[in-house]
Amino acid sequence: MRPAKGSLTNMGLVSQDTTVNDLLSYLSTHEDGVVVEDETGKVLGVVTAQGVIEALATGAEDRHVVREATK
Repeated sequence: MRPAKGSLTNMGLVSQDTTVNDLLSYLSTHEDGVVVEDETGKVLGVVTAQGVIEALATGAEDRHVVREATK
């Protein structure tokens, strides 16, 4: 996950508990990535397709990749 920069208004939005399968669905329609929020609505960063591929390459498919990336 990368830090959130610039305008986030045209990006999708997911929670930090979003699974890889759900992220893939969002990323298929949001080329620039999706904004990740915590349970209070605080923006944690942006997940991109490249970030998901990197997580999958490290065996993260069974975990909440977004949560892992914010630790």
